[in-house]
Amino acid sequence: MRISFSQATSYEQCPRLWCYRYIDQHEELPSEALEHGKLVHEQIENVLLGNTKPKLAYQRWAQEFVDDLNAEDMQVELAFEKELEGHILNGKIDVFLVDVYLKDILVDWKTKGKKPDTIMQERTYNQLHLYGYATGLEAGATIIEAYPEWEMVNVGKYDPKHGERVARGLVDVADKAEHLRSVVDGADDVVGFPSWKCKWCGFRDVCKDKK
Repeated sequence: MRISFSQATSYEQCPRLWCYRYIDQHEELPSEALEHGKLVHEQIENVLLGNTKPKLAYQRWAQEFVDDLNAEDMQVELAFEKELEGHILNGKIDVFLVDVYLKDILVDWKTKGKKPDTIMQERTYNQLHLYGYATGLEAGATIIEAYPEWEMVNVGKYDPKHGERVARGLVDVADKAEHLRSVVDGADDVVGFPSWKCKWCGFRDVCKDKK
């Protein structure tokens, strides 16, 4: 099956949510946070591609941040696919750069209404390692999670062993999701994981397990 990091995260959060989104393809309720995230990504992408000049503070910060990396080459929204034990991992890297020393740099933009917490930073760290594994990064390549609205970055180095561990975890989730898809007709056949996150779920209007 085709799977992405966000799809695997959805399954781990709640199999019923995953079914609504990827099996039933049920229409989701509007999400201000999701729409805001898409808008910020698009606005930064347009600035980096030279389609528009930076007008907002986080656009200017993102432009200056990337400029300071002294890249020889830059690709924005770089799509990739990789076969993983019968599954196809797919995703997009927000910014992929090669610096003047011919070293690779991965940048992932993140948006959040409040200052990023440890859980979000760890999830992004794993996401970047998965992307590094999928694109064959060399050990020690730079991975950066950037929060433009907070003018904050976490810089790390790619560890192939950790990248492989994250990839194995994703394969395990993909195996479970594929099996689930083969034995149920839809979300109503699946037990959800009710939690405080239910109030933000895009399917809270139809889910019977919501908390």
